[in-house]
Amino acid sequence: MSTSRSVAVASFQAHPFRSDTIDIPLKAYEELEYKVNMNAGATMVFSWSVVENLPLYVDFHGETTTAPEVRVQSYKVEERAVSSNGALAAPFTGIHGWFWQNNKTPVIIRLRTSGFYRLVDTPPGN
Repeated sequence: MSTSRSVAVASFQAHPFRSDTIDIPLKAYEELEYKVNMNAGATMVFSWSVVENLPLYVDFHGETTTAPEVRVQSYKVEERAVSSNGALAAPFTGIHGWFWQNNKTPVIIRLRTSGFYRLVDTPPGN
């Protein structure tokens, strides 16, 4: 028996495909957000890990950037994570990314991303 469901099998994007690998140093008791800008329906495949294999608090989330109301959606929150792998199909146009919070030992996060996104410059503390 077959059920009829509307599922997009192809997606076409205004921005070109890209791949990035970045090492993000995180000092003791430091926190940092790393974000990318994505259109609704755009996809990104990602993998990140803490080089030293020490756990961090992480919140993978997205938020709209248009007024008057900002929508925030959390995709995954972990208290003690050392890595994560996955894919995101952006549910809305906006910024999507990670908030990492470190404990008492300096670490390096190695982040690999591929897909249809643009990098976002975020000033420290934002």
